[in-house]
Amino acid sequence: MTYAWIERHRGEYPIRFMCRVLDVSSSGFYAAVQQAPRSRQTRRTALRKQIGEVHSQARIVYRTKFATREAACKAIFEYVEVFYNRERRHSSIGYVSPESFEAALN
Repeated sequence: MTYAWIERHRGEYPIRFMCRVLDVSSSGFYAAVQQAPRSRQTRRTALRKQIGEVHSQARIVYRTKFATREAACKAIFEYVEVFYNRERRHSSIGYVSPESFEAALN
């Protein structure tokens, strides 16, 4: 957390000064910056992206006023069949999306 703060304020203060004030080593900071993202961070980033996509798709259905009932039915059908069922993870196939499951089979 401290290293992340130092990274965010890198242009404002010298790194050695910030490390000294925060009582961390500058070599530890440079090692943390050069380190590849951890698998947990990578998974969280991917999950946040998926959540954002789902929310943006859901807004099409939930925040739209439709002129006719048919238009609403069409939008809901498209959301469920085209997006949701293809993207959501299914417990029966090992918590992967159907598209990923089919790609693994081929």
